[in-house]
Amino acid sequence: MPDISVAALQEHIIFDNVRMGQFVDVEIQDHLRDRFKSHLIGAKENHYLILEQPDSKRYGFIRDQLVEGVPLVLRTICEKTTGECLAFRAVLQGLTNHPYKLFYVSFPDEIQMRELRREQRKAYRKPAQIYMTKESSRIVGVITDISAGGCRFEFEVGESVRGIKQEYVFIELEHPETGEIHEAYAKVCSQRKEHNIVSIGLAFEPMLEIAS
Repeated sequence: MPDISVAALQEHIIFDNVRMGQFVDVEIQDHLRDRFKSHLIGAKENHYLILEQPDSKRYGFIRDQLVEGVPLVLRTICEKTTGECLAFRAVLQGLTNHPYKLFYVSFPDEIQMRELRREQRKAYRKPAQIYMTKESSRIVGVITDISAGGCRFEFEVGESVRGIKQEYVFIELEHPETGEIHEAYAKVCSQRKEHNIVSIGLAFEPMLEIAS
């Protein structure tokens, strides 16, 4: 069997579990430990990752701390798997301000992944619909995985739609054990868009009564 380098394993984790454009939490490793939200823009294997500089209106006080050589911790959610938190240390390598405000960080040597969910989700593909109130229009889609604590809901949208703005929704679904139609209240924990499909991670409040 051929040897697999540590670097190759890290590349596999990054490119198999992280998509371009997703949110990244960046923590500056100094005495203040300030944090800001960014987006992953691109990467070159074994060289660097590219992210957006923090918004000046929201994070103006942080912009001056982003200087070459400052150590960082980056965290993001691996939504392509079961929702682990992926975290790694990096060093800021440089910034560009034209034509876009970006910054570059070193490619990670070591990555930590931690499961965030208390229950392992099961593959489950059934029609479902979400809505904000009884009187509001409903968004029809499918559930792609489910557990007692939550599910992933996907639906098709047009080019101009990025996702939903609500923090909480109702979801009407078929109970995975009884087959009965069930209504649940859920918090929107994450969402992403790929092509014309929006994928939303929902946490049930309270949890469903199903076997683990």
